[in-house]
Amino acid sequence: MHQLRGPAFRLPEGVVVYYAAMKTHLSFFPTSYPIEACAEDLKGYATSRGTIRFPIAKPLPATLLKKLVRARLQQMAANRSEGSADRKGRKRREKE
Repeated sequence: MHQLRGPAFRLPEGVVVYYAAMKTHLSFFPTSYPIEACAEDLKGYATSRGTIRFPIAKPLPATLLKKLVRARLQQMAANRSEGSADRKGRKRREKE
């Protein structure tokens, strides 16, 4: 993911989601995986590869936001697991 600057929810291992307020909408940047995972729930919202635009005149859908954040956290956990497996494999190969 490209480096965005601005308001975000972060964990020590990285950014979970970014967000921004525009004149006509609120942008939410959970990366592409949660958008794909929740595609059915996002019908009716403007989306692009890594962005969802929520109309500013309507309340934010809290349940949907929670679902998107959970999907992103699962993605981050999977990436951590894959990364540790990759490191273990490299260490094993280096010893040989």
